[in-house]
Amino acid sequence: PAAVTPATAPPPTPATIRAGDVPSVVDTGGIAAPPPGDARFKHRRLIILYFDLSATAPPDQMRAYDAAHKYIATQMAPADLIAIMTYTGSAARVKQDFTDNKATLREVLDLLIYGKDEDGDGIRDPEMEGTEFGQNDAEFNVFSTDRQLSALQTAVTMLRPLPEQKSLVYFASNLRLNGTDNNAQLRATTNAAIRANVQIYPVDARGLVATAPLGDATQRSPGGIGMFSGAL
Repeated sequence: PAAVTPATAPPPTPATIRAGDVPSVVDTGGIAAPPPGDARFKHRRLIILYFDLSATAPPDQMRAYDAAHKYIATQMAPADLIAIMTYTGSAARVKQDFTDNKATLREVLDLLIYGKDEDGDGIRDPEMEGTEFGQNDAEFNVFSTDRQLSALQTAVTMLRPLPEQKSLVYFASNLRLNGTDNNAQLRATTNAAIRANVQIYPVDARGLVATAPLGDATQRSPGGIGMFSGAL
């Protein structure tokens, strides 16, 4: 019988995406787990770039994005597979599944920097609130630090179906524990990372921060003779 010609062209593979093309859909929903026996990740290094934007100032965000751009352009090895995740205060989202396509990774980073404008009005489209892969305000509204740790726990749990070791680079400006209040969520996040075989490498996007002597602006200035006698 004669061969049947498909009516529509197949979707482009990552290798055919050009540098000038902008992907129409960024949020992939999750990490695709390979079927049993699939060796696509064999002898590959799995790296996740995780941007915690909930407590990161815009200048620090740009510094983190620039560092990611530089790594992809100059230091990414042929054996590297990179995924990109973000946390914006409402949910942990997968922006790009594991890929070795540098053009696709650069496009995703550019969309994180400049935002999407699908309606063409010249204004950045607002982010969607809530998803099945994260926590929203109704589910988690007690401590912001617990929310950050819980979102990180959600991210590493997404990586659990992959048996290989994963390296998650955590970009943030601040993750401050409040005494012992966050110990339960911290242990839960740590245990989830151990079970998922994920190593976390935190990067403070602020760089080196110098604390003012005798405290900072979060507390009142000390007074009395103890300042001068050394008692304080």
